[in-house]
Amino acid sequence: MSYIYDLDKITSFNNLVLIDTEIAKKAHKELFSFTDESYLDLDKESLLDNIERLFESLNNYSKLPTVNLHLVLNWLNLLKVSSWNSEVSSSDHLKVIFTSIDELGDDFNYENLDEAFQVFFKNRRFDILRKFCHLAKNQLDKKLNYKGINTFCHLYSLEIKRIIASSL
Repeated sequence: MSYIYDLDKITSFNNLVLIDTEIAKKAHKELFSFTDESYLDLDKESLLDNIERLFESLNNYSKLPTVNLHLVLNWLNLLKVSSWNSEVSSSDHLKVIFTSIDELGDDFNYENLDEAFQVFFKNRRFDILRKFCHLAKNQLDKKLNYKGINTFCHLYSLEIKRIIASSL
């Protein structure tokens, strides 16, 4: 699915929230009081393409005000953004991400991504989950080469349907 963005409408808000599911929207609304119009649902199948398309449009938009852009994602989509690779699997490109987080060490088992998330979540390693949010935020900042947009990344759990880590 390809999106055409109404930039006049989008930029009329001070806050823009990109979500991957309705669960993300509900989790975000628990913490932030944004209008429904502030939320933009991204197609999960072409998540990175849609983010790039939106960022390209924003970068070329002449009337762009200062905007706070929030990205609210589940674990696997967060890994896609962190690695900027839509084919998230237990492959070598993810080892680079996992080993860039010092606390994990080189011997961490990153082969089962869902299991890795459960280990972090159940062991309350929110410090590590926040580092993944920061990695995703850094990718967004690189892709969006515009100083007027503040980016934030939030991770929510499908299990408890709440935001559990953030780059804030």
